[in-house]
Amino acid sequence: MRLRRVLLLSLVLLPAACAHSGHHGRGYHESTDHAPAHALQQADGLEESDTTLVGAASGTVPAAELPRRDPIFAKARIKRYGKRIVAPSDTLRIEPREGGWHWLDLLRFVSEEAEVSIRYEEQNAVLKGKKVSWIGPMDVARADLIPWVQDLGFYGGLIIVQQGPDDRRSYVVMDQANANLASQPVFVSENDLPALAGRVGLYVSCTLTLPEGVDPSRARQALSQLSTKTAGLGRVNDLGKDSRAVVVADFAAIVANMRRLLDEMALRMYEDSVR
Repeated sequence: MRLRRVLLLSLVLLPAACAHSGHHGRGYHESTDHAPAHALQQADGLEESDTTLVGAASGTVPAAELPRRDPIFAKARIKRYGKRIVAPSDTLRIEPREGGWHWLDLLRFVSEEAEVSIRYEEQNAVLKGKKVSWIGPMDVARADLIPWVQDLGFYGGLIIVQQGPDDRRSYVVMDQANANLASQPVFVSENDLPALAGRVGLYVSCTLTLPEGVDPSRARQALSQLSTKTAGLGRVNDLGKDSRAVVVADFAAIVANMRRLLDEMALRMYEDSVR
């Protein structure tokens, strides 16, 4: 009877002894319940997507956060920022005038050379009473005359807005504080914004995609600080906490700057995640 009990006890204790034998023992490979955490990390078949590692003493250890996705579109937009291509055309040299150009004279010149119609109000005080002056001749491509006079007008409180579709080739002059301007933004894709950097005289609307993980409400608050305050023209609206976008209406130079700031943020977040 005593011999039988000894044999049964031996059978119970033998597997445990094998499990704690040398690293080349069979028991080590069959059971990893007591293996150290660093050994599990080096184990074959461990996927990057695993969220926890089993630890010997501490239970579970959080896995390293996966790198963010490479912001390839942000990189491309940053590279193109401020670079634009003007349609091939002859170049006009516009000389300054003694005492400055009357706005109506300059608009007539642009209308004739660009072959477009420009409408204005006779009562507009800026057009009637102010002049625009510069030092040195300006070389402007004929195809770039409208953007040139739009940006020039911005600093004089004038906005030149396209009226109707492109084929009408018609524009209207408005005061910058005119509330009607807010209802006439030109839609542009966010990928076209780099070419509009510096375009202060073009009023646009755009949907801006936010970097991964950025709270839309906080992004709206930050971007609103950069928007135009005159006549409520600068507008930034988020689309809810589950959205990765904000809708913006403002002058092109400001919206392009917003897009650049978001792209720089996405790039830095990605670089931090892969260090």
